[in-house]
Amino acid sequence: MNFTKKSVLLIFLIVMIPIIIFSILTFNQVSVITILVMLLIGVISSIIGAVLFSKKILSTENIQKNSNENSNTNLQEFIENLNSLANSINENIHNVVNFVEKLENELGETAGEIENISASMEENSASAEEIAASSGEMGNAVNDISDKAKEGSKFSQESSKRGKELQITTQKARDRSNTMYSNIKKDIESAIEESKSVNEITKLTQAIIDITEQTNLLALNASIEAARAGEAGKGFSVVADEVKELAKQSGETAGNIKVIVDSVVDSVNRLVEGSKSALSYISTEVSQDYDKFDEASSRYSKDSNRINEFMNNFSASSQELNSFIGGIVKVINEMAQNFTDGANNMQGISEKNTKLIENLNTVKNKMNELDEAGSQILQIIEKVSK
Repeated sequence: MNFTKKSVLLIFLIVMIPIIIFSILTFNQVSVITILVMLLIGVISSIIGAVLFSKKILSTENIQKNSNENSNTNLQEFIENLNSLANSINENIHNVVNFVEKLENELGETAGEIENISASMEENSASAEEIAASSGEMGNAVNDISDKAKEGSKFSQESSKRGKELQITTQKARDRSNTMYSNIKKDIESAIEESKSVNEITKLTQAIIDITEQTNLLALNASIEAARAGEAGKGFSVVADEVKELAKQSGETAGNIKVIVDSVVDSVNRLVEGSKSALSYISTEVSQDYDKFDEASSRYSKDSNRINEFMNNFSASSQELNSFIGGIVKVINEMAQNFTDGANNMQGISEKNTKLIENLNTVKNKMNELDEAGSQILQIIEKVSK
């Protein structure tokens, strides 16, 4: 019996070793299914060879030992072991077939999920591209805002410069106005003092009028005295008439001068009052307006500086926002590319999965064929055992 077991093992090794070596050498060129089939054929061939060879050996041993009872017992035991091995192989084939069917179903479900994932990735890629495009448009808008902010900053700088120039101009104008006010006030006050001499003219005119009246009285008295003197007083009477006429003319002239002087005095008084009002207006209204204008210029300059500072900060923030959006766009583009690559990879996986399902279907068919071959082997073993 020991010799029989050794013989079976030797046959098995003789058949299987070349198959294993061939499988190793051609692993990259021959499919796994082919290798499995070859191994299974080798196992079956080993079993059949072992049965036939062992039967022949046992027959020889029976002849040599003349021990039919022991030979039949050993042969029966070997056939039972061989039958058990064949049943085990057949059962394993059934298990492999069931496993292949289960794996095929799971791969079918996986293929559907992979297609769904691929479709989702394509949708995500399209969405990411839309987001990237929108982000790009937003980046362009931020660039426009940043450019406008720079223009606003430049304009505010120019406004601040104009405000400072206006403030300086206002200060100079106020200084000139104050100087002019001082000079005009001085001249007007001097003119007012000088205009008071008109009153002296009035007094002189009144004195002339008084003298004229006295001259008229003297002329009247002279006429009276000339009349008393008679012929001797005729010459004196003529002189008295001339003096009287001259006094009359002088009185009229002095009256006219008085009217003119009164008009001049009235004009001078009005001029004095107007000059005082002008000085008061310059002192109060104009000076205050210059102060307000200077204050407004100062506020204008300060507001321009604040606007300039705000525009600079806004421009810097816009540039930072633009840089941030650029980073987001870059990340989204990378995500879109990753989604596209993932969808392509999923498509490749789906194709490979489909190919694998086809291969598994082929394996299942081959295993079914092997199952039929195993059944035939069992029938052969039963025939051999008889």
